Amino acid sequence: MLYAMSMVNGFGFGWINGLSAPGSIWIWYAPVGLLGLVVASIFNAFGLDGWGLAKWVYDAGKLLAVGIIAWLIFRGDYDRLIRRLTLAFAAVVVLAPMIQSWYVVWLIPLFAVTGIRDDWQVKALYFIVSFFMVYAISDQLEVFPYLQTADLGLALALARNAAAVIALLFALYLIFLDPKTKLLFSKSEEPVTTRPVI
Repeated sequence: MLYAMSMVNGFGFGWINGLSAPGSIWIWYAPVGLLGLVVASIFNAFGLDGWGLAKWVYDAGKLLAVGIIAWLIFRGDYDRLIRRLTLAFAAVVVLAPMIQSWYVVWLIPLFAVTGIRDDWQVKALYFIVSFFMVYAISDQLEVFPYLQTADLGLALALARNAAAVIALLFALYLIFLDPKTKLLFSKSEEPVTTRPVI
């Protein structure tokens, strides 16, 4: 069926290459992507093949994710099966050299269903969502490849930076100043449960 559809739309099996993108490219805010960048920068400074070594870092992150997934498959309580699946999916996301904002959106409902404690866990969620909100606002202005006019480059760069600064300032306002939302980031007086519900 997939073969027939690929022949009709003319794309062939090019979509398979798209499936490999998260493991073949990197971005600076992914922990493994940042580690690969640091390794590449250090070894390039000494005239060595830094990006070749960075690929080893990316592959090590993937192998670690596979190891965590295997551990979660074979170890753990059956009554926490969904939590184990959620943690396995989180390992795939966090240990990939490329993280897209919608990967986190896929994870949030799974963690919400299995339980998020009202301590560092919920604050980490607030931080991650805020980060991707700020990043997405400026990243969506990355339209250089779609413009034919070279003289718009500086204006677009200024617009992206302005959007990022405004979004960051608003996020800081919500965290520290807004009377209704700053309570979400302060220490809770309620006792914290040690184990999520599911």
